[in-house]
Amino acid sequence: MAKAKNWAIVVGINAYEHIGQLSYANRDAAALRNFFHEVKFDRVFCFADGLQLSPEPDQKSVQPRHSDLEDFLHDRFTTKTPPLSAGDNCWFFFAGHGKRIQDCDYLLPQDYNPRQLDPTRRAISVNFVREALLKSGADNVILLLDACRVEGDRADGLGIGDEQPGAITIFSCQRNQKAYEIEALEQGAFTAALLEGLRMPGERNCATVERLDLYLRDRVPQLCRTHRKPEQIPTAIVEPRQKSYLILLPQYADSRDIAMLKMEAFKTAQLDNNLDLAEHLWIRVLAVAQGQDSDAIRALQAIAVQKAQSSSASPPREQSAPPQTPPASPSLDHRSTSRSSPSSPYWLEEVRSFTPISTPDVQPAQPANSRPRRKFPWLGLINSGLLYTLCGMFLASVSAPFLIWAGAFGGGLGVAFSKSSGAALGVVLGVALGVALGVAGVLGGGLAGALGGALGVALAEDKLLKSFSPVHKTLILAGTSCLGLGLGWLAHWALTR
Repeated sequence: MAKAKNWAIVVGINAYEHIGQLSYANRDAAALRNFFHEVKFDRVFCFADGLQLSPEPDQKSVQPRHSDLEDFLHDRFTTKTPPLSAGDNCWFFFAGHGKRIQDCDYLLPQDYNPRQLDPTRRAISVNFVREALLKSGADNVILLLDACRVEGDRADGLGIGDEQPGAITIFSCQRNQKAYEIEALEQGAFTAALLEGLRMPGERNCATVERLDLYLRDRVPQLCRTHRKPEQIPTAIVEPRQKSYLILLPQYADSRDIAMLKMEAFKTAQLDNNLDLAEHLWIRVLAVAQGQDSDAIRALQAIAVQKAQSSSASPPREQSAPPQTPPASPSLDHRSTSRSSPSSPYWLEEVRSFTPISTPDVQPAQPANSRPRRKFPWLGLINSGLLYTLCGMFLASVSAPFLIWAGAFGGGLGVAFSKSSGAALGVVLGVALGVALGVAGVLGGGLAGALGGALGVALAEDKLLKSFSPVHKTLILAGTSCLGLGLGWLAHWALTR
C-alpha cells in the first residue's frame, strides 16, 4: 500500500463586503496553511483575502468568494475519478462567518449578501462541503469550523449546527456560544489552541481525534479566561465513536496510538460484527504503517474472506476470527487480561498494559450540559478577610462613627462590582460609594475600604470568575468585607476589655 495522501483546504475571511468584518480570520488560515506545509501535506489549497498567496498550479483563484469556493469544491472532488482513495486524509478549515438558514448550516463567503431575496444564494452549505469532500475518495474527512453558533457574526453571533455524518467535525464552540478573536495573540482562540495541540510533541501529542478534542476543550476556555473573553468551549462530533481513535498525524503518533486503533478495529469486527467499519479502521492502521503492518494485512484478508462468504449462496457459515486475533475477547481492564494467550499479538499485549496518555493540564471533558465543579480560592478570600479585619480594628480603635464603617464597607462593595475593569475603577467606585453613604469623615472610610477591596479582588477575583457568575462573585466579596470588618471590631473589643 502506498503512503497515505494528505490534502487540505483552508479558508479565512476578514473583509466581508456586506456583513461585519473580522480581524484575524485570514491570519488563522495562513497559520494553518503554514502548518500543513511543515508536516509535508501533499496538497494545500488556501483561500484568504488580504494576503499575498501563491495558488497551487491547478488552483484558479485564492479569493474566498462564493463562485471561487463552490466551483473549486465541485470541480476538484465531484468527478468520475476521485483524486484520493481509502487511507487518505482530507482536511477542511474555515475561519469566518457561519449562519443557520432554514434549518440548514451555511458558511458565508466574502461576497455573501443577507439582503438577497434568497438568503442562501451566496452561502455555501456545510452539507455541500462535507459531501464534496467525501466524494474525494478519502475515507478520513476532518472539518475544522471556527465560527459562532448563535445569531450574529463570528464575534457577535451567526451560527453553525452539529450533525455532519460521515466526517469528523470539530467546532470552535458549543451551541449558543461565540468564537472569539484575541487581540494579544492576533488569532482566534480556537486556532491558537488548535495549532498548539497539533504541534504537541512526544507522549503528550494530540495525534488522535480523542486527544485533540480533550486538549481543545481545556485549552480554549483557558485562553479565553486569560484574555478576559467569555466562555468558549470547542466540541467534536465523531460518528461512529470508533473514529475517535483515528490517527490524524502519523508523524506525531507512537506505538500505543497504533495499538489502540488496532484494538478498536478488532473489537468492531469481533464484538460488533461491523465488517465495513472494521475494514476502514484496519486500512487506517495500514496507512499509518505505510503498508508494512502484518496484522492489518492479515485482518483485511480475513475480512475479505468473511464478506465473500456472507455474500455467497452457500449454507450459513461459522464466523471465524482473523488469524492474528486472540481466542478470548479483549478487554482494557488489566485485571481481566493479566494472563494472556501465547498467541496474542504484540499490539494486544501493549494495549493491555497501556495507561492512557493525558495531554498537559487537560482534565477529562465534561458533558456540554453538566455544571462545572465550583472552586473557592480560599487563600485569596482569607487574605482579603484579614485585610478587612485590620481595617475594622483600626476603625474601632479611633472610635469611628457608624457612617465611616458604612463607607469602608461601601468601598469594598464598589471594588467587588468591578468585574473586569481592574482595581483602579474599583477604587473610584469605592470612594464614590463611600462618600454617598456619609457626610463627615466618610471619605477616609471609603478609601480604606476601597484599598482593602482592591487587594482582596486582586487575590481572589480571577479565580472566583472561573467558577461563579459576576453576581455571585460580588456577593462573596461583599460578604468577605462585611465579615472582616465585624471580626476587626470584635478583636478590638476583646483586646481592650
